[in-house]
Order: sequence, then structure tokens, then C-alpha cells
Amino acid sequence: MLNVSIKPHRLFTVACFGLIALWLSGCVSAQPAPSSPESVISSIAPNDVRKVGETGSTVRWGGTIASISNTGAGNSVVEIVSRPLQSNGRPLHNDQSAGRFIAETSEFLDPNIIVVGRDMTLVGTVREVREGKVGKADYLFPVVAIDTYRYWSKQSTESAYQGRHGYGYRHYGHDRYWGHSRRHHPRRYRSGVTGSFGIILR
Repeated sequence: MLNVSIKPHRLFTVACFGLIALWLSGCVSAQPAPSSPESVISSIAPNDVRKVGETGSTVRWGGTIASISNTGAGNSVVEIVSRPLQSNGRPLHNDQSAGRFIAETSEFLDPNIIVVGRDMTLVGTVREVREGKVGKADYLFPVVAIDTYRYWSKQSTESAYQGRHGYGYRHYGHDRYWGHSRRHHPRRYRSGVTGSFGIILR
């Protein structure tokens, strides 16, 4: 019979390394997460949807807001210029894009808070491909019903963490618009139709 003994200090070291690895894996997980753990994120890009017209996929797309409008029914429509996503889900500004898409939610998004030029990442379902225009040019927009979303601050050096369904986030940092350091408490929202959750960082 093989008798293997492990010294207590070595066991403690192994446990510490395991906890650190688990923590690091959580730090780099893409956000936002789907509200349902059973959801499978598709790798299809907006331009692929435009070409083949495929709908029904759950996607995690993000980019820079080009326009936002609110309908008479209280819905919000956001046009986004897609960008590649970093490992944490934040859009990467490298002058590349996979096309534009439209994100819709029954939640009211205030255009004085969700503003043009800022970045947003979302998880949702591709519902349709809709005809529209970019300037005077005709354009086909994939339309995504928002499940969850993340609205990113302009500060490139700040970190982002989202707890389960949008809980547990606290950020300390310098606010270039106010000129001093302050504590950020993001607001959490739920959409009546899509059941979406959102985190707004300001």
C-alpha cells in the first residue's frame, strides 16, 4: 500500500495557487453575462447576420453608440457601430468593425445618460434584419433584443467588474469630468419585456 504524505505548508501553497487561478479566471470573463446560465453565445458577427439573414442566435456584441432614440411606446432603440471585444467584454478601439447593428429594449434609456460616442456591450437575441440608412446609403441592420448590457465609462484605465446579474460592483477612480476622485455606485435596471439588466458606469 502506497503511503503518500503532504506537508501542511505545501498543501496550503497549492490551495493558494488554486484560489488565485480561480480569481484570475473570473476577472477576465467576458461581461455582461446572459441572465440565463443555459444561454449559449454564438460567435456570429453583425456582418455575417447581414449577409445570411440568420436570426434567433444569442450574441454578445458591443461597440460605440452612433444614435439613440425613444419610441412613443417607451422602448429605446440604440444604433451601435460594432467593435472587437476584449477578454472582459469591453469594446476595443482599433479602427476595425464588423458592421452596425440595432439594439432594442422596452426599458427607457435616457439619452442624456446613454450618450452618442460612448461604448456599450450587450447580450441579446437577434430578432430580425431591418432595412435602414447610414447617412443616405441603404443599410441592413441586425436587430438585437437586449437581455443584459454594460455601459462603459470613457476612462480607459479603470477596471470593470460585474457581480451576478449586475450586483457587487464598486469602482474608485478619478473622474475627468468632475476633476476629483469619487466613489461610483452604478444603477441597475430591469426591462419589462426583455427582463434585461444593465450596469451604467459614470
